[in-house]
Formats: sequence, structure tokens, C-alpha cells
Amino acid sequence: MAMNGRRRIDVRIEELVLEGFDAGDAGAVGEALRLELARVLSAGVPAPALRATAGAAHVDGGEIAAGPGAGPRAAGAAAGQSLGAALKRGGAR
Repeated sequence: MAMNGRRRIDVRIEELVLEGFDAGDAGAVGEALRLELARVLSAGVPAPALRATAGAAHVDGGEIAAGPGAGPRAAGAAAGQSLGAALKRGGAR
């Protein structure tokens, strides 16, 4: 636990499937996802949700609809919001 009383949450994403983006967009999508997920989780995650997802092999963030013509940053932010919401509810749908 951090000195400020906040927990450190370590999230590893093994696979993110994106349709309609070039391979060169991966870095921008990934960075936007990381930033948005950090923002969402910094508001706190309920202890039961942490217990439910701790060590989980898979947490389904669902399908992300960033809208037609959305750029890589918008898609990454939408993915971060969706995954953050899934983690906050303990991975349940």
C-alpha cells in the first residue's frame, strides 16, 4: 500500500482487439487507454470489486463503440472507460 493510504492497482492487458485502425495507431490507442483507465480508477475501486478481480485471468471490458471516424485517442479513452467500469463492478456484467 502506498504511503498516502491508496492501493496500487496493477493491470496487465494481454490483448486488445481493434477493428478499423492501422497497426501504427496502437501506441496512441494504448496510451489513451492507460491514461483514461488511471483516471477512472483513481476515483477508487470498491474493496469487493478488488477482491473479485484480483488475479483474474480475464475481465471483459465489453465492446467499445467510439463512434464513426473516432481517432485512436478517442478509441483508447473509450476502452479505458469501459475497462475501468468493469473493474469497478468486479468484472460482472
